[in-house]
Amino acid sequence: MDNKQKLTKELIIDTVFKLADQEGIESVSMRHIALKLNVKAMSLYNHVKNKEEVIELMADKLIGLVDYEITVDWQTSMINRARQLKELLLEHSWALIPLLTGFHTGMNIISDFDRSIGILRKGGFSYANCNQITSMIDSYVYGYVLSSVSFPIEEDDFQSTADTYKDVFPKETFPHMWGLSHEIRIGNYSGIIDFELGLNVVISGIENTIEIKGENKK
Repeated sequence: MDNKQKLTKELIIDTVFKLADQEGIESVSMRHIALKLNVKAMSLYNHVKNKEEVIELMADKLIGLVDYEITVDWQTSMINRARQLKELLLEHSWALIPLLTGFHTGMNIISDFDRSIGILRKGGFSYANCNQITSMIDSYVYGYVLSSVSFPIEEDDFQSTADTYKDVFPKETFPHMWGLSHEIRIGNYSGIIDFELGLNVVISGIENTIEIKGENKK
């Protein structure tokens, strides 16, 4: 930190946000933050309570970056939100665990949830179903990102890996695993999970399963 720069909560969170991007969430500690800012660790406590609050504020900052177009229909609006959230989580995957655990009271997180409920209410859903639908979509997005960042094989290596392990799935013993692996080996299927396909299945399932009540019912 520049000697002329004033230490603030915002500066602390901006710094630790970049730290997590570069070194992962496990690198976050009050001592490490102080080192990055070139200040004494104790001075941080004038602005934040502890590391847990820092991580909570980091997660809230990330959700504050979710910016999407709200359209006249709830389907497109929620798809836009899901796409934006997915991209942010892929870029800042350290936020997965903090966002999936704990009880969040950050203003950005609350505002995002409130906005989602508002979109769905205008679509004709009850408050209970708004909560269910938001949870369903978020579960899909978080699950997709968690699987993507945790999978041990790079997408560019799917075909070569399928070829390397072709003898692990003998056709006689595992006919369907062999069939899937064969499709990847010969280039008929990339093996990459299609986010858009899954998202559309979720949205279509909601449309076909959950009843819309009120003046917006079609």
